[in-house]
Amino acid sequence: FFFSSRRRHTRLQGDWSSDGCSSDLVSAILLCLAVAPSQGQTNAQPERAPQPLRSSRPLATWVWDWWDHQTSMEGEYFETYARGLLELRESRNVQILYLAVDFPIPPARVGVTAELLKRAHAKGIRVEASAYSQRGDDTAGVFLDGLLEWNRTRPSAERFDGAHFDHEEYNRAWLETLRSLWQGTTLAELRKIDPKFTLGVVAIPALWWGTEERRRDYAYRLQDFSDYVAVMSYF
Repeated sequence: FFFSSRRRHTRLQGDWSSDGCSSDLVSAILLCLAVAPSQGQTNAQPERAPQPLRSSRPLATWVWDWWDHQTSMEGEYFETYARGLLELRESRNVQILYLAVDFPIPPARVGVTAELLKRAHAKGIRVEASAYSQRGDDTAGVFLDGLLEWNRTRPSAERFDGAHFDHEEYNRAWLETLRSLWQGTTLAELRKIDPKFTLGVVAIPALWWGTEERRRDYAYRLQDFSDYVAVMSYF
């Protein structure tokens, strides 16, 4: 699900994540979104094989294994990987990818990253740079600076559409880090390049379901310093 940071204009969208299901993105998505056979079928009707489920709402997913496996992203391996990933646009209505990267991207990985961005954009898929190891309080700024340098020096088809932080240590230190990113010049420069550029974060559902006043206050503050909050789902 997505909650926008503007409380009076909150929007809700579906989000199914592969995180926690498998290290392989494509197989994980197919596993996570598989439809269980219907219950209570009568003997008069033939049993049908489960059909792939395509959401009527736009979905998003993390792509963690991109950074893990990128060293071998060459030739046919890349073609197979990219094809399986981008086919999720038609088969599952996945329209946003949180692509795990760190900055600066090593020279050996620049080409495949740029190519994947071009292919995703050609299919109408939004790609946000999701901080891989640079998602801590002391490295988030480095990540955003590196993302600015990438977008500043690449053609529009090879730019990231946003920055995403899967930071699950819900504390005041991270809130202050997020505030500094939100109010800083780097994000402003990224939005000069692309006015639709977004800064997003993730949170566990319990952050909203809890009853503690402190937890609720933190959840609202989190929305104040981001364009959206993605609430992760496990299947």
